[in-house]
Amino acid sequence: RRIEKKEVVCPDPGARFSMKILHCADVHLGSVLEASLTQARAKERRNELMLTFSEMIRFAEREKVQAVIIAGDLFDAKDVPPRTVDHAFRLMEMAEGITFFYLRGNHDEAPVSDGPANVVVAPRGGDWIYYSLDDVTVAMCDPSENDNSYPYRLKFDRDRTNIAVLHGQIVQSVQAEKDRIPLRALRGQYIDYLALGHIHERKTGNLPPRGEYCYPGCLEGRGFDECGEHGFELLDIDVKERTVSHKFIPFAKRRLHQVNVDVSGVMTTVEIADAVSEALEGADIPADDMVKIVLCGKVDVECEKDPEQVRLRFEGDYYFLKVYDETKLAVDYDSFLKDASLKGEFVRILKADESLDEERRSAIVRCGIQALSGEEWQ
Repeated sequence: RRIEKKEVVCPDPGARFSMKILHCADVHLGSVLEASLTQARAKERRNELMLTFSEMIRFAEREKVQAVIIAGDLFDAKDVPPRTVDHAFRLMEMAEGITFFYLRGNHDEAPVSDGPANVVVAPRGGDWIYYSLDDVTVAMCDPSENDNSYPYRLKFDRDRTNIAVLHGQIVQSVQAEKDRIPLRALRGQYIDYLALGHIHERKTGNLPPRGEYCYPGCLEGRGFDECGEHGFELLDIDVKERTVSHKFIPFAKRRLHQVNVDVSGVMTTVEIADAVSEALEGADIPADDMVKIVLCGKVDVECEKDPEQVRLRFEGDYYFLKVYDETKLAVDYDSFLKDASLKGEFVRILKADESLDEERRSAIVRCGIQALSGEEWQ
């Protein structure tokens, strides 16, 4: 089978002894985001995703990066507005002297026509395609759904520096499946750096005999399942020695944080808010970031708690803040043994009901006590 190889012309190749390549993935331009954010905040964050992508390209220009690898999911879905796609390609086109290698991921269903001359788009359902950057070979593959043999068709020259680009979840097997990359099948393939996308947190590991694999994670966190630092990898290649080193560059405009607050034993919303305040002070979170407060621990069934009031107290301190109540209810049944009221009789009846598990029994106790006290159920 004929292997397609193409040359990408680099400026002044004879004078270069090192080469810089930027590796990013999972940008997800055009994300809806309204599952986690208000409509206004979601629109603002969509614009910020594009802005971060634009600033990353400016960073590549300042650092004299020769190529940018986008290892999948540049866009979020097939219904991404055409203007979003056009804007992204225009930003890449304006970066003179940089070649963009774009491998589409499982989210990249937006229609993509022929891009600018400096943007190489791997064909859907194709075999490996190879591009030469001086003494560095970049190979991309976007296999068809039923192609299980693509890892074995990778052919690298052992005397060159070799970068492979794939999108999917690595697995410790030799069998390729849809969105599954068999790491063992790629060993011994003279890969110096395996540029991956699909996992939204940074992850690296060895790829014998001489390489490494790397997920850079997503460029910006979008939901609270993507807390922590986000950015991209910057590769520094010694062309003469054929060595590849890389480092993570934190680059997201905003970070997402989850703060767990144990409120065991408190009895009022004011006490809960005070515990949250102490936890936030210790976390030292910048005001421009996004925060998820998780209330946890065990609280008395008669605890007066209002997570919405807690949210309102702190929401102005950060760009965006949510409060989740994951507390468990604790019922002191002994305190109701001699209670002659209707409330005491209600609790004693529930305690004797063996058909209920403790979590459900506690929730019913709380609802009943609130109803008997004339309060709204929470």
